[in-house]
Amino acid sequence: MAYADTADKDTTSVFQKAYVTSFSSGVVDVVDLTNLAVEKAKIKVGNEPNSAAINPNKTQVFVTNRADGTVSVIDPSTDTVISTIAVGALPHGVTFNSDGSKAYVANYSSNSVSVIDTANLSVIRTISVSNRPVAMAVIGDRLYLTQFGSSEVSVLDVKSDTVVSKIPVSSSPYGLSVNPAGSKIYVATDSGTTVDVIDTVTNKVEAIIPVGGPAYATEVSPDGSKVYVVKALSNSVTVINAITNQVEKNIPVGSTPYVIGLSKDGSQAFTVNYGASTMSVIDTTNNTVIQTINLSPGPFMVGTFMVPVAVAVNTDTGNSGGPEDTEAPIVSTYSPEKNEQNVKVNSDLTLTFNEGVKAVSGKNISIWKPSYF
Repeated sequence: MAYADTADKDTTSVFQKAYVTSFSSGVVDVVDLTNLAVEKAKIKVGNEPNSAAINPNKTQVFVTNRADGTVSVIDPSTDTVISTIAVGALPHGVTFNSDGSKAYVANYSSNSVSVIDTANLSVIRTISVSNRPVAMAVIGDRLYLTQFGSSEVSVLDVKSDTVVSKIPVSSSPYGLSVNPAGSKIYVATDSGTTVDVIDTVTNKVEAIIPVGGPAYATEVSPDGSKVYVVKALSNSVTVINAITNQVEKNIPVGSTPYVIGLSKDGSQAFTVNYGASTMSVIDTTNNTVIQTINLSPGPFMVGTFMVPVAVAVNTDTGNSGGPEDTEAPIVSTYSPEKNEQNVKVNSDLTLTFNEGVKAVSGKNISIWKPSYF
């Protein structure tokens, strides 16, 4: 998507940008991920900004300001602040529901989640949670929230905005991400020094992967085959094979990385390095740093700073998560049977592919509700 070609509009899609907060100076750097050009201190926000999330409808970027207890709302077409919203104490991560109509802010010291109506930019509800909420990921109508102080992931229903269950995990969970298929959640744990894998069908931990040090964030490749984990204390990224749940490689990056993102096609990974005030750019084909980008001082972040892979892959029409795969199966089915041609269709008409299947760009899939459902 490109915005109108006018003098005051940015023509780069917000899904191709990274918004990196300077915790030290209260500004946001904007990185164009198509050419890795950075505009330092482009946007002035509140005090101690520490997380940035992009609305799936591409119209807003929300930045949490930890010291102020506020959220700055940015119009990505102009990269200017259009509103400031008061939330709870020490807001950390922020995310959106699937259609972008609501935003959720994890208030670390208030032990709550603020729910924001993104149309009128006001808090419409506050949800009480357990102990020191940090980061969130959304799958359909479920929001998964790490609770740093209680070693659990809370599950919220984003329709009713209530806590519906809690999943015990390893000690001090921090960041988390979801694979594009929506079947797995990868939770980075600080004191636990692991990545815990949650099966979203059972909402139970199915694997615990030691990563050799405190882990602070994860991200999953577009095809779901790799998980990338940042470890701030060892200045490195651990690469996990998501099929075997085994560590494949450790990649040295800049000092004290706390967050990580991947390009939509999975060819590059990006770490924001708090201690070095840099961004490391990793070539994922050979797992090496190919470029280092200077940022504004002190970019300490939690949660996200660019669109998550799962959102990018599942939002844009015709997206395949990479180059067009002409060998991928073209789905055509008249009866929604379980696993029919690697496709599942349930009674709510939710269509999902098995993880090994890619949608061919430009192909449409039509489904309808048969009388026997």
